Amino acid sequence: MNLTLKLNSSDMINSQKKLFIPLNIEYLILGLVATIGLVGSIYIFAANTGGNSNNNFNQFATATAIAADTDSDESSSFSDYMKISGKKRVGNEIHFTSKMDIKEKRYVMEMGDGMRMIITQPEFSYQYKEKGKYLLELKTIERGLITTVATYNLKVR
Repeated sequence: MNLTLKLNSSDMINSQKKLFIPLNIEYLILGLVATIGLVGSIYIFAANTGGNSNNNFNQFATATAIAADTDSDESSSFSDYMKISGKKRVGNEIHFTSKMDIKEKRYVMEMGDGMRMIITQPEFSYQYKEKGKYLLELKTIERGLITTVATYNLKVR
């Protein structure tokens, strides 16, 4: 048995026409959709953190940062965190002893000469190569933000 289908010109099958969008416009529309989604996500995340009174911005904004011009002015809280010993002279080892629990948080000490020490041990020493006044900044790293905890002005002779 041979089955064939014969179509006349009046028996045309109508198909819908495709909407033609140039490739450049398609990329533009996709970019706009992605941008709107990104902006919306940022807005939602920002709105969720607004009600938290213990957020990182408040911790950063209220951090203790004291900068004074005296020879060895110590902020009241620096001695609560660190003890400094040794002769404060060029080429001498200056010893730092941590009074805080370094396993509880991550601490960093800016040495004032461009060097940054990540505190992993309760004691460490440092040597300055030039005399001058150095602003030591003890900082903590929490949730990706670095916050100044205490400062100390060290004069090296």
